[in-house]
Amino acid sequence: MIGLSDDQPRADRRKRLAGLLLLAVVLVAVVVIAPRLGPSPHRPIDRFEPPPPLAGPELVSRAGSVIDVDFASDGHGFALWGRCTQPLDTQRCGPKLFVTEDGDRWHVRDFPMFAAIEVRSHHYRRQVVALGGCNVAIGPVTGHRMFSDDCGRRWHVVLPTPKRTLAAIPDGAVLERYCAEQGRTSSACGDPRLVVIPPDSGRPTLLATEPAVDDPVPEPVPGPDGRWWVSGREPGTDRPVVAVSDDAGRTWSVTTLPLDGPADRVMLTSTQAGHAYAVAVSEVSAGTDELVGIFHRADRGGWERTWDATASDAPVRVSGAPIATSRHVLYLIARDGLRHYRSADHGRTFEARTVDRPVVSPRWTRGGYVARSAQEPDRWFRASKGVRWQPVAFPQP
Repeated sequence: MIGLSDDQPRADRRKRLAGLLLLAVVLVAVVVIAPRLGPSPHRPIDRFEPPPPLAGPELVSRAGSVIDVDFASDGHGFALWGRCTQPLDTQRCGPKLFVTEDGDRWHVRDFPMFAAIEVRSHHYRRQVVALGGCNVAIGPVTGHRMFSDDCGRRWHVVLPTPKRTLAAIPDGAVLERYCAEQGRTSSACGDPRLVVIPPDSGRPTLLATEPAVDDPVPEPVPGPDGRWWVSGREPGTDRPVVAVSDDAGRTWSVTTLPLDGPADRVMLTSTQAGHAYAVAVSEVSAGTDELVGIFHRADRGGWERTWDATASDAPVRVSGAPIATSRHVLYLIARDGLRHYRSADHGRTFEARTVDRPVVSPRWTRGGYVARSAQEPDRWFRASKGVRWQPVAFPQP
């Protein structure tokens, strides 16, 4: 037992008393934090470093806003909320997790304060991954992910390095690109691979059979028709190619797109009616792409180029992913979100329409399309079929 005697100098007693108080604070912090985060056998949880800043617009305000949102097919949805103390702050922004089990009513959960999060994001950078039910992954968080299987009540640290291999993509999983080796520059990837984020652990896992393409870029979730899509480049020629799997990644069919010129990226979408679209773009800036070509595929046939850069009735610069409806209608959203371009002939011609609710950066989730407001960055919209955008009523944290 540690005691204080009357004959000790006052200065020594003050020092020892201060040390005891500091020890008590540390013990209380350990008791409070330990139950909220599961131990990781791969890395200690007390070595968090703020992530580097990302290029792109500021997405989190001082008042707080939703950073990212994702929906599963069973009605569950998750949204990451943060409040920054300074503009463009990329460190600890008082994060909260919003949770819904029916797509309508939301609940607020605490998110570990010592887990620094990336608070700025490109339209294609996912930070919230809904894995079905109460399973959700949040990240990147300083190089790894946070995983919860009870709707955000408890969290576990998951490293991004894959350790296992799966023969097929499980139900509810997400397909991602993994860089096995660093390239010559900080943004380059020397050995890109496909990894599966399984719903039971959130731990990246290699896929046993990958499509025979260079530089593969997967769509995170299957399209409405249940098929998995991957874009890439043809080995030896660098021409853009598209791979599709009808059996959860066990086998792949690869087709070269009829495009002679370059393209930075190919965005893919499909419909339950058997139609698929590939939209080739060149990246102009973060969140803005210049349209290069549109390709259509019907009934699992070959790809046909329906639009090229010589046409004048489509947007030059677009935002986010293409939207395909079950009635053979293709939508593209202009860079500013103020106009939607509608095509009823598979991308050959377009009709521009001014909208009342401008949105930008739309993307497909298992629970429908989500997009940001073009005028209020802290507001999000959702459209089950990508046509009628409804505001998401998030709670006040």
